[in-house]
Amino acid sequence: MRILHSWFLVLSLVGFGLLWGGMAINGTLDAINAVKAAHVFPDGTPLRSVYLHIPPLDDFLTTLTVFFYNLTNGKNAAPRLLFCDLAIVLQVVVLWILVESRRGYNRSRWSVL
Repeated sequence: MRILHSWFLVLSLVGFGLLWGGMAINGTLDAINAVKAAHVFPDGTPLRSVYLHIPPLDDFLTTLTVFFYNLTNGKNAAPRLLFCDLAIVLQVVVLWILVESRRGYNRSRWSVL
């Protein structure tokens, strides 16, 4: 079981590195930071940057807002299909977690359901 936890940790770190490293290499992070600095999106929509009045959390939420803006603004149909696909994948993952948590074997002290 420890080997599975180790592999999960390794794969999580690799995925995190590939995601954020790829965004740094292809310029996505630069574009996100430019929008955050200007407080306005390229189409002229103002960027809200205060959500919880806790600066580190507000900065994180602002980054997420900029990243998902094209998926949620409704001005283009293609990102909506991507958002629909993302929602379906997340629902499958949540269902998978629920089914696995209902199994009778190998319950840990961290399982809540």
